[in-house]
Amino acid sequence: MSAPEQSISYDGEKSEEKPPLPEFTFKNLLLDVLDGIKYMLNDPNAILLYYVLTCLAESMLNKVIIHNVDYTEIDFTTYRQQVQLVKNGELNYNNIYGDSGPIVYPAGFIQIYSLLDSIYKTDGLVMIQQVFRFLLTVTFVLYIFVYQFSNRTGEKFLLKKPWIFSILLLSKRMHSIYVLRLFNDCFVTFFMGLVILLLQVTTKIPDGQARAWLLFFTSAVYSYALSIKMNALLFAPGLFYILYLFHGGRLVTIVVHIITILAVQVCVAWDFLQPFDLYGLEAMEIRNAYLSNAFNFNRKFFYEWTINWRFLPEDVFQNDSFHKLLLCINGVLLAGFVVSRWCTNFNPLTVIVKSLVNPFKAHLNNNLNNTSVSSAYIFYVLSISNLIGVICSRSLHYQFLSWYYFQLPFLYALAGWNYYFIPVFHLLHELCWCTYPPNEKSSLSLVMMLLFLLGSIWRNNHFRDYNVLLKEDESKKNK
Repeated sequence: MSAPEQSISYDGEKSEEKPPLPEFTFKNLLLDVLDGIKYMLNDPNAILLYYVLTCLAESMLNKVIIHNVDYTEIDFTTYRQQVQLVKNGELNYNNIYGDSGPIVYPAGFIQIYSLLDSIYKTDGLVMIQQVFRFLLTVTFVLYIFVYQFSNRTGEKFLLKKPWIFSILLLSKRMHSIYVLRLFNDCFVTFFMGLVILLLQVTTKIPDGQARAWLLFFTSAVYSYALSIKMNALLFAPGLFYILYLFHGGRLVTIVVHIITILAVQVCVAWDFLQPFDLYGLEAMEIRNAYLSNAFNFNRKFFYEWTINWRFLPEDVFQNDSFHKLLLCINGVLLAGFVVSRWCTNFNPLTVIVKSLVNPFKAHLNNNLNNTSVSSAYIFYVLSISNLIGVICSRSLHYQFLSWYYFQLPFLYALAGWNYYFIPVFHLLHELCWCTYPPNEKSSLSLVMMLLFLLGSIWRNNHFRDYNVLLKEDESKKNK
């Protein structure tokens, strides 16, 4: 075999000639296209293309839906009627009603829908739909950053098949929730995605005042999400656990975070809490009406609209003992993940006891450091906390799908399923949410599927070597 031809470079040294380009033929063109398809389907690095294409497709799809599918009135008119009463000076939540019932959301909801009501009066319904289209697109962008931070754990890609992210496009129900129903759940989804992203960004900041201030700002954002709708509470166990790790087990800082959350609630609901007229009977009635209606933990849901527990008899569904049982199951599942999956590098009981004895001292040596592993771990903890809360919710209405939908590709990856199984599961899951009206089969299927997803994540235990990955990542940075 002859040696490759050589040429003289400009500096006088010999260099090998570049191999000639392949001949431009139809066959070679097809092979190039085939290689491109294989790259798009199988190479984890192609996920950046999927991010861009999915976001563009989502925006265009919503535009088509707005102009071709009739708007469906569910609660938006009621929302507008309720905020109009507040604009007219009514502060007593007991007197704030709409066509579909009394107001049941905190004051952040009133702020947002007062703004939407003003837009509606000047620009009409289509403009409100465009606002929700923009909100859905921005939420996609937000979660693109969340997934980009989370996709690599050490040397491994979590989404090994990049097309899994684009599976988010395949939901008739989600598009309906946003641009055809205009539910307030959409805003909670946005702000909770922002909370996750802010926590991930915090891992990139060295320990110090800047990190501490960003963490407290994150608590304020979480509190505003909570002021729109109470489902943000499902994230609370995971959020406080992550904050506890960030602060090295200083219990006093968690107390300060709780004070921050309460302070934001007071600021948002200032008019309804009437803080200065402490002894006025009318002010007291307004305060009590706000707290009992906006944060009603004993609220009864309509059995006919529940998606998850519809297979149970109605007397069981409405029974307070069933509600308490779900709370207990929620606590047990959370405790199981904390002890066996989340705390991979310390004994939680020992650290908690030390924190109670000395709440001002750091008791953890290994905080969430500046690593890609920590970003994925944050998303993992908050997603599991929310998923457990969804499973144990007393009632899921159609709009509640938005509570966890954007986390599904990540949860599928954590479950470690075969990639041919994921689209099948996703479409069956979507079918449960699109069955109207809810029935026993669809509700039982949904509960079983979510339990199967949670059990698969627990069994796969993707972060069992979290501490090892942290050390490996840090050692590479120090080299």
